[in-house]
Amino acid sequence: MPHVLLVDDDEAFAAGLAQAVAAESFTTAVVGSLAAARAEIRRSAPDVLLLDIHLPDGNGLDLFKELQTTSAEVVLMTGRASVETAVEALRHGAADYLVKPVDLARLKRVLANTSRTRDLRALIGHLPWATARPARGAPPGIESFGRYVVEGEVGDGAMGRVYRGQDPLLRRPVAIKTVKSEYLTRDTREEYLRRFRREAQAAGMLSHPNIVGIFDVGEDFIVMEYVEGVTLQALLKHRGALDLASALRILTPLAEALDYAHGSGVIHRDLKPGNIMVQPDGRPKLMDFGVARLETSAATDTGRFFGSPSYTSPEQILGTELTQRADLFSFAVVAYETLTGRRPFQGESVTAIIYRVVHDDPPPPRTVNEQLPPVYDAAFARALAKDPAGRFPSAIAFVSALVGDEGQAQFTELSAQPLLEALLSVPMAPVETQALPGVRTAGRSRKGRNLWRGLAAAAAVVALAGLAVSFRGRPAAPVAEPGVRAVGPLRIETEPAGVPVWLDGRLVGHSPLSVPLLPGAHQVRLAKDGFAPAAVALEAAGGTTPAPLRFLMAPLAAPAPHASAPASARAEEPRVALAPLAGAEPSAEMVGAPADVTPPRRLSGKPAPYPDSARRLKLAGTVSVEMTITEKGQVADVTVLESAGATLDEAVIESLYRSQFEPARKGARRTPVAVRWRYRQSFRPPK
Repeated sequence: MPHVLLVDDDEAFAAGLAQAVAAESFTTAVVGSLAAARAEIRRSAPDVLLLDIHLPDGNGLDLFKELQTTSAEVVLMTGRASVETAVEALRHGAADYLVKPVDLARLKRVLANTSRTRDLRALIGHLPWATARPARGAPPGIESFGRYVVEGEVGDGAMGRVYRGQDPLLRRPVAIKTVKSEYLTRDTREEYLRRFRREAQAAGMLSHPNIVGIFDVGEDFIVMEYVEGVTLQALLKHRGALDLASALRILTPLAEALDYAHGSGVIHRDLKPGNIMVQPDGRPKLMDFGVARLETSAATDTGRFFGSPSYTSPEQILGTELTQRADLFSFAVVAYETLTGRRPFQGESVTAIIYRVVHDDPPPPRTVNEQLPPVYDAAFARALAKDPAGRFPSAIAFVSALVGDEGQAQFTELSAQPLLEALLSVPMAPVETQALPGVRTAGRSRKGRNLWRGLAAAAAVVALAGLAVSFRGRPAAPVAEPGVRAVGPLRIETEPAGVPVWLDGRLVGHSPLSVPLLPGAHQVRLAKDGFAPAAVALEAAGGTTPAPLRFLMAPLAAPAPHASAPASARAEEPRVALAPLAGAEPSAEMVGAPADVTPPRRLSGKPAPYPDSARRLKLAGTVSVEMTITEKGQVADVTVLESAGATLDEAVIESLYRSQFEPARKGARRTPVAVRWRYRQSFRPPK
């Protein structure tokens, strides 16, 4: 049962609130000071902290900042609401912000949101971001930059390249940005590298949690913090406008980071969604300080325009003197797009966009998104003023105007849940790394691969789109009976490639391939040495093209029995469970536990229902996973042993993470212990 620590010196209020919290199936503890709160946190490690800002022995915000590295969800409370405290809550990532007297219905929503947010953070912790590696190996002849060992190329752009590397001294991953050699001619080398080093060193002065850090500067390279996540550009492309709380959770820390940079004498000059990384926990990072100026400071022929016209300030376009307010204009453009889903200055050509940035006023944001508060039109009119002097003096001042007038916030809830759900739904490659402007992500496209599928850690992924590939050297296409509408070819891709594919018991080739189908039921099975087998059943309707299937084969600690056959026998179809009997119940068992350990027991949550997204192809199959049930009854370290495709895998894994378990217990003293637990669930389409 989740544990809530309530920190408030008003005894009567705290008692009533504790009673309300307990009614929502939380255990509670109540303390009245910061000192007592610190002691209780060390003793009980609460899941949720309801923290009053104003306490007898100090400010609750100080304790909140101390808890940044813990897993507790912090909900701030105050009897004296102000924009300043709301902005502080946003800056530091509070789970929510309550104003006394607390409405009980609102409290219930907040507690439900914090529980869901904890589940989402647990899900995100198992995404492939944290263990991703470059798609390409180190290029020939490039092994290191200084002491930094190159592991692979991550991105390649118009003016630079980005590598993932390893710092052998500090044993940490790094990103290495370099200047392309073609820009280092005899005539330009000295001047170009001088600017490169000068601007990199300027960015290296910055040390802020929401700015990508620069670790080292070499002769022709910069060593930076390796950041994993999704760019705001990708998030907006997939989701469109963000809800108000999600937008402010991204914009507020960025505003603080931008003001910090300006206070250090550094102007970004290329602020745009593509230079903002949203990390798996929802916290943003501002990228490419210095490098962006390199691309917009006449590093090539005079008159050639660099940068992003839609986000560039009028004075930058006109070539007049730049101040920090040029960044504030760009920041307002980013905020406008985040809240409305469209850029304020649009056009069919770069020339048209530039003209509108310099001469036209943007449409008021509420004409695009009528759900925005009324004060937003005036706030954006000021932030996007053509005259720099007419803009807000700082990024935080602009964000404060979005939060609302003093004492009355323009939003009611700060839950991180919508932002985390948005991040988990973005179709993307398994990792995006900070890149030079214009750098494209290395490796082939993975369209339709969303982050829920990362939970299956190389389980089969049902893609939503795929590229047509010629079908050569495969068995002849089946011929449909007269009057029967044909089915489009089924595209099958795997990572790694070269996996034998069986369709309806017949070896049809090795991935990637396109397989012709007749209408009706089909079975697809895959097997490769050292990887978990995969199998899925589907039903193709005439006159349609099935959604492509993409399989990410899950590595096994030891070869699967079917995968260890001699080469001569590998043309045999793998034996993978498929199409279970109707009504088959999930099964579970402990793995390798001593005899005196009683197994865990599911307290809440249910087996996965048949997913709606599986209905089109009427998918059927069995999903087998192995996981750890911790001493607290939580699911961790899920490994797919047998896949039935991402749609069914996701349903099982999500249902497990949504569940709460009574932990396994050892011996007569019934001590909670962590155990490995194997779970198996079968699906067949409903009639």
